[in-house]
Amino acid sequence: MKQTAGILGAAALALLLGTPTAEAIPTGSGGDDGRAPGVPVVKVGDYCGNTYGQWATVAQFANGATAYCVRVAATDASVWSYTNQVMPVDPHNRVYVGDSCFIEGALWTDYRSGRQIFCRKTVNGRLRGDLRWQF
Repeated sequence: MKQTAGILGAAALALLLGTPTAEAIPTGSGGDDGRAPGVPVVKVGDYCGNTYGQWATVAQFANGATAYCVRVAATDASVWSYTNQVMPVDPHNRVYVGDSCFIEGALWTDYRSGRQIFCRKTVNGRLRGDLRWQF
């Protein structure tokens, strides 16, 4: 108990005398890393809005590239993207060949194979004409 009182007394004395007890740690926020000061740094695919609207429209990625808050097709979600175009799929959902899609001609990656897939109209079967992800 006596030791705690001594430590508190020394801390109070240092505050009264104005003696700095520690220096600020440099953060590297001087803009020399390619990022604009004051612009939020975000990650690709992170949500950037809610059902009532977008929180921000432009930010930047850690590499200094511009980040755009874009809508996800057929949803009320918004995510950060490298391009300023509607996102065909919510990047938090897995997409497989044969799943429904909404933007004809859109490109994405099949979750199982890692291959590029396209949103196209089906040409045969009972679902002929529906938009589906295809190789």
